Amino acid sequence: MKYLGIVIDQHLRWDLQIKNLIIKLRYLISRFKCLRTYLKVPDLSTLYYALVQSHLTYGISGWGGVNNFNISKLSMVQKWIIKVIYNKNKRYSTTQLFKECQFLNLRQLFCQRIAIRILNGKEQIDFYQHPHKTRSVTNQKSNTRRSNKVIGTKCISSIAPKLFNLIPNEIKKVKKIKKYKTLIKNWIYKSNFQIENLFC
Repeated sequence: MKYLGIVIDQHLRWDLQIKNLIIKLRYLISRFKCLRTYLKVPDLSTLYYALVQSHLTYGISGWGGVNNFNISKLSMVQKWIIKVIYNKNKRYSTTQLFKECQFLNLRQLFCQRIAIRILNGKEQIDFYQHPHKTRSVTNQKSNTRRSNKVIGTKCISSIAPKLFNLIPNEIKKVKKIKKYKTLIKNWIYKSNFQIENLFC
């Protein structure tokens, strides 16, 4: 069943949603190849945010914790489009590619969305109970949840408290959403190793 653009099956798996996204994004590859003839990289990057990243982030709070197999399939198409934009061949280093473009990969986009949900109060964080009052919530550490299944360790309820503990206090204190989004994106981009470890 498709509900508000999100594909859900009877087993509550995200395989069909990922497949649907891959079909949409593959269609855009040829379009970007054509546009590359007429537009410069900054213009193509703007189109990437509008046409590609908008699809990748829509509903990512739900499906962003899918297994590595599905993420790798979708990530491959994302990298392909970026390589087209920057006119790189298929064997070009992925690490170097993301350094040049400074786009966020799928796991990073998932964590970015979780961090924004935390700021907006849409993600419940349970804190350690201290015997005395602490000066600020931003200085507290959250209780992490354990799961007996691999899929449980990658869902938003498991990743959110771990991510909250990693976010620097100076970013947690920011209340203006625009500034917070900018700082979070820069921090996630620079802390990719820590982000990847959340899903190991």
